[in-house]
Amino acid sequence: MLTSVQRWSFAKEGFVRLCGVFTREQAAAMEERLWDRLEKKHGVRREDRATWTIPPASGLQPLRTPAPNLGEVPRFMRVQRIGPELES
Repeated sequence: MLTSVQRWSFAKEGFVRLCGVFTREQAAAMEERLWDRLEKKHGVRREDRATWTIPPASGLQPLRTPAPNLGEVPRFMRVQRIGPELES
């Protein structure tokens, strides 16, 4: 379950840092998979910044309603139960 500070951070910043959710090795594997997918789908190659042609997001507006309690959203409930001991 997210703390009130984490919920506030999510509402203000649009993301929450969750420490200890997965290992460094799992993070590295996810990063590698992301780069592979970007290359296959969009031609974006990690080692070639010239392929990073999508402009960064700008002009975003703040949330107008409080952020949902992610623990009550079914797709996030699954993620919260995954720990470092569970590997896929």
